[in-house]
Amino acid sequence: MYGHKEGQYAYGSDLFVYNVPEKTLTNLPSKDAANAYLRAVNPGGDGGCPHARERDEAKVFWGEA
Repeated sequence: MYGHKEGQYAYGSDLFVYNVPEKTLTNLPSKDAANAYLRAVNPGGDGGCPHARERDEAKVFWGEA
């Protein structure tokens, strides 16, 4: 975002995704495994984020300041 290239990581036994709300660690040995994981945790494909465009204002942090 904002002109920076996203990181790319090879699937395999050393690639994991950590789900912060669920406190789970999942191995992503293949593209199929990654797609299955994403379908399971985010079936709507929106990540739970509201629709927005770059430069739209959005509250990033919640809770007490």
